[in-house]
This record gives sequence, C-alpha cells and structure tokens, in this order.
Amino acid sequence: NGIRYIEQALNETDKIIYEKEQQVIDMARHSLVSTKDIQPGEKLSLENIGTKRPGTGIPAEKYYDFLNKSVVKFIQKDSLINIEDLD
Repeated sequence: NGIRYIEQALNETDKIIYEKEQQVIDMARHSLVSTKDIQPGEKLSLENIGTKRPGTGIPAEKYYDFLNKSVVKFIQKDSLINIEDLD
C-alpha cells in the first residue's frame, strides 16, 4: 500500500550521486593546500598548510591527521597537497 511505499522510500540509505552533483560537492568542500613553498623532508605544520576550495584533494576534516607528516617532494605555495606528496 502507499504508506509502506513511502516508509520504504524515507528509509532508503543508498543515495546515488550523479556526476553534476559530485562536481558541486567537490567545489563546495575544502582540501589541504600549502600556504608557502614546502621543501622535501619538511614536515606539515600549522604554519605551512591551510584549506581552500575545491575539495578534490585531502579533505579539510583530515587536517590534524596530516600534521607532522614528512613531505617527499617539493610542494609549491597554494598547491593542493596529495597523499603521494607525503611519506
């Protein structure tokens, strides 16, 4: 009956995210970026990383998880920080 159908629809947990929606999500979220040039061997710190849009790199909510991680290659100021850049 109609009520059961609506209950089932309201309890649906698998949401399909379409490509256009994902593009909006990526632009709305922030990622970790370098606030200055970072040399190989240098550690990520409050002084050299920040967050900016778009959210296509390491998510901003992981900010504190990446503090004190060593950098393995040069990262230019205002660049997205990627997992591959870190030891």
